[in-house]
Amino acid sequence: MDTIIHHQLDTQRGFRLAVHPFASKNASAVALQSGAVDVIMTDLFWVSRQRGQGKPYVIMPTTKASGGVYTNEKQSFTQLLQQNDNSIGVAGGSVDKNWLLLQAYAKQQELDLLAHFTPKFAAPPLL
Repeated sequence: MDTIIHHQLDTQRGFRLAVHPFASKNASAVALQSGAVDVIMTDLFWVSRQRGQGKPYVIMPTTKASGGVYTNEKQSFTQLLQQNDNSIGVAGGSVDKNWLLLQAYAKQQELDLLAHFTPKFAAPPLL
């Protein structure tokens, strides 16, 4: 977004891009649904769920990256799985695509992710 504004790519194409930061992905979704904004950055799962409820939203991919799982340098993810009292920070909410993909992968590996981790949902800057 900054690149578009910095290089005036918006005005060159006949519109003005105004970026409105929100505290969370849920807040941006509410802004879209209420008509306060025209476009939000979200993920395929949210759009798919909305379309399943009959809402006419469209998704345009903006990246090939999905996200990742990060741990501190003192413990590997495998070491964390040997404990049962860990927290995992999830950017967004319970339907965040990376959280859903991680749970699906864990299930495929016959791993009960929730037996090892308690998810803590928050806006990305707070994590």
